[in-house]
Order: sequence, then C-alpha cells, then structure tokens
Amino acid sequence: MITRRAALAYFAGASLATIWKDGVMAAEWTVESFEAHIRAFFDDIEAKANAASSTSQIGPLRDQLNREWLGAKPGAFLPPEIFDQLRARLGAVENVLTARFVALRDAVGDTQADERIVIERDGPVTATFFYARHYSNKDQPWDATVAQQTIQLTEERLGIEFPRGLRDLYTLQNGGHTDFYLSSTEKTPPHEFGGSSHADIDDAYDVWFSALPGMDIMPLQSLQTLGSFSDTINFGEVDDAWRSYIPGIDRLIPISSYGSDIWLCLDYRKGSTAPKVVLFDDTKGERSSKNMFAHEAPDFASFFAGLRRHAITIENGLRMRGLRALAEGG
Repeated sequence: MITRRAALAYFAGASLATIWKDGVMAAEWTVESFEAHIRAFFDDIEAKANAASSTSQIGPLRDQLNREWLGAKPGAFLPPEIFDQLRARLGAVENVLTARFVALRDAVGDTQADERIVIERDGPVTATFFYARHYSNKDQPWDATVAQQTIQLTEERLGIEFPRGLRDLYTLQNGGHTDFYLSSTEKTPPHEFGGSSHADIDDAYDVWFSALPGMDIMPLQSLQTLGSFSDTINFGEVDDAWRSYIPGIDRLIPISSYGSDIWLCLDYRKGSTAPKVVLFDDTKGERSSKNMFAHEAPDFASFFAGLRRHAITIENGLRMRGLRALAEGG
C-alpha cells in the first residue's frame, strides 16, 4: 500500500523521482497506483509535445521524460507484462516528441540536408564536468569534509577504493548530471556530421555512443553492486538472471545506468583498486565472456579523457547543447 507520506507527495503532484529521493521506496506503491501515475505523466508529456510551438520546447520535455522514467527504475519492481506495456507507452511518447520536433523544424524551413551534429573536440575537466547536481540530492549540503567522510564510508561499505579521477568528482559534488556522456572507439572519429563536406549524419551515433547511459554519475549513497541490482529484478527464468552468467558480479559497481538495461560499471574483479570501466548492455544479448561488455576502458582516467559532449548550436534563437536547452550564460 502507499504510505500517507507517499500519498501526500503523489496528490501534490511531486515527481516520482522526488518521491524516490525522499525515501518512499517502490514497495510502498501498488502496481495499480504506480501505473496510474506514470500513465498520467506520459499523457501530460504527450499533450505538451503536441502543443509545443518551437523545437526548443521539445528537448526539455524529453529530458523530463527520461528523468522520471529512469529515476523510478520500474524494471526493478513491476511485473514483466506491466513493465513491457509501460515501456511500449514510453516509446510511443518518444515517437511523438520526435515527430513533433521534425514537424516544427520543417515548418521554419530547415531541411534534413541542413541538419548537422557537431561534437566538441576537447574532453572534460573535473571543475566543469557537471552542469547540475543529481536530482535526488540537489539540496544536500556538501563540502570537502562531508565529501571525504562519505567517500570513505562508501568505499568501506563496498570494499573498494575509488580511482582518483572519480574521487575528485565526488569531492566536487555528490554525483550529478553531465553533458560529457559521449565516447567513441575509433582512433580518429569525425566530429561533424551532416552537410556536403562532413560525415553522413546517420552515422553520428554509431561513431559516438552514450558511454554514460544515464548522462550522470550516481550519488554515493545509491552505489551498490550490479549483483545487488540484479537481485531486485524479476528476470522470469533463472537462466536469464545476470548472476547465472556474469562471473564476479558483486565486484562490478555501476556508476550510471539507463533503466534496468544498460550499466556503466567499475570493474573490481581483479582487485579492490585500479578498476577497469565496462559498459554492460543487457539489450545486446551477448553472454560469452568475450562479448559480454559493449565497451571497456583500461582505467577510469582513460575513460574520462575519452568523453565528449555536443557543441552548442543556436536553434530558433535558443542556445542548445544536444537536446538540452541552455540557460542564459550556461
């Protein structure tokens, strides 16, 4: 049943991510109440998309949609048939957003031939890596003392040591959202796509993939092993459970995820320090040790150095970075 606290937050119109943040966990929802909430949210996003008057309004709606769905991690507690229905509805809303974006773009005279995707050539630096605090702890006090204490407690809890670069990020803030989520496996990848003198725009996201699937770094209190996350998911068949085919699953620590399918992990299977960084994508269906991970980096430093973000573009007078609208001066 929903607790009184959850009900008050629900009827006040709080987002599911906010309810999650405040400690009201999935077990306190009924399947019916959660389904009603998320379907109403999907309907609202779809209505706002259809009412949008410029392409600049579509990106924030898509961002809101992703945060609400990903923040809930519904695959961890919904029956498979309900989860599949809601994920299909999510896909339908995403299609509406895309169709509306294209229609609005074409209405102002832009053409597919004019469309371009530009990736910045410079990698991130710690001080400017995040553009916002994580939605789950945006009001949490954070300074060097609190950071070091929380980092130490998390390392002790997980039995690991964070690589220096990640420790520096957590010292700056307790996780957060970033535009530096793209990476490429090519040695000299193109950075501009579209137009007559650049690479084919349809190849852009084959060359550049989302290495940080949640476009974020999880807060320290949210970190647990991939095995622990696996134990909360109903796989249907025992043979489908990750524990059945991922050796050392409790030495993989996710730091970013997309739903319950794609996880960027620190790989401590060969020791408690100096982890590799691996991208586990359960949608790929590869279960051999050779092809289990969609991407691997030898250490966090090289992974971090390889991250890139979209360049800023001007669309209908609004500054955009990918699908994110930038505030003035942002």
